[in-house]
Amino acid sequence: MDAGNGVVITFGAFQDWAGADASTRMAADWVKDNLASLLPNPPEVTVGEIKVRTLRAVAAAAMR
Repeated sequence: MDAGNGVVITFGAFQDWAGADASTRMAADWVKDNLASLLPNPPEVTVGEIKVRTLRAVAAAAMR
């Protein structure tokens, strides 16, 4: 996603931390091998949990 001012954001969702870590390592290697000369600063990685509720649960809570 283009965040403006030369900033690009990517999102990933994984079932567990091991999958997220493996993906981050693979992405970092790809960026280093293919884009390093184009990037003035190294990528910044931010991690955290994603909380998800189904629409049905949201609708039921709104009707209470």
